[in-house]
Amino acid sequence: MTGEEDPSDQRSLAAQPKRERLLVLMAGPVTNLLLAIVLFSIAFLSGIPEPTDTRVTILKVSSGSPAAEANLQPGDIMFSRKNWYMSNVGLPGFWPHAILYIGSPAKFDACFDNDRVKSYLKTLTGKDTTLAEYLAQKHPVRWLRYRTGKDGMPYRVIEGIKPGIVLNTLKGCSGDYMAAIRPRLDKKAKAQAIIEAFGHLDKPYDYDFDFATDHALVCTELIWRSYRPAVGKDGLNLPLVEMGGRKTLPALDIVKLFAAEHGIEDRQFDFVYFLDAKEKSEQTFVSTEAEFLKTITRAKWSFALD
Repeated sequence: MTGEEDPSDQRSLAAQPKRERLLVLMAGPVTNLLLAIVLFSIAFLSGIPEPTDTRVTILKVSSGSPAAEANLQPGDIMFSRKNWYMSNVGLPGFWPHAILYIGSPAKFDACFDNDRVKSYLKTLTGKDTTLAEYLAQKHPVRWLRYRTGKDGMPYRVIEGIKPGIVLNTLKGCSGDYMAAIRPRLDKKAKAQAIIEAFGHLDKPYDYDFDFATDHALVCTELIWRSYRPAVGKDGLNLPLVEMGGRKTLPALDIVKLFAAEHGIEDRQFDFVYFLDAKEKSEQTFVSTEAEFLKTITRAKWSFALD
């Protein structure tokens, strides 16, 4: 400003009367205050959006990432739903598919480093051995396949899909909705279930959905046979239902059993996690056990949910 501090210059601020100097000095702060009042008034009159959903929203959960696997343990039973798959048409309810989680080799080894598991394996082999060593000896090609993975992606599950019983990655088996429950069995029973599941690998898919034979299997039959109780083998009581004149087990019925037993002391399962989704907004988020329980009555087609 011209001659700001020189009173000898008649054009300078210092040469002006006190009143004018005060007005000049106050002009900037007053303008800023008035501008703030105007802007906030406009904002409040227009309305400020407030969050209506307090849940943490995960826009994408990468399959095979720690976020997807963090809480899973070998032997967990997973459920998957892929929207708009034609196979959903012929399957009842919201959950069409069940999967057996076996985990990473490191998680697998740590989980079954257990005295009861080792004692059981010794009765089978006559020597001290680990579950990994036992499976490598009993199913060498399948075990090598599991340890190797596919196209740089690690295998994590065994499932029944077309064309048969296969090892798969989390990315390969994951869907638009995912959930997991944990059998309340000891490590020995889960080791026995996984041994049984490895024995069914490479069998063809059972298009007849016939649980009376085991030459071909569907996804829930793999779960049912792997966890079926036997002499010296604790397991799960998974009642079959009659559909089309045959005994079978829809994935939804396992979830219904979980819901029916929920909260009782001798329940067969514990809740692990539920990845829910909103199709219209293309959001996936970690949901609650209470919401998972409600899925037994969810509409079969997800467009009816939003």
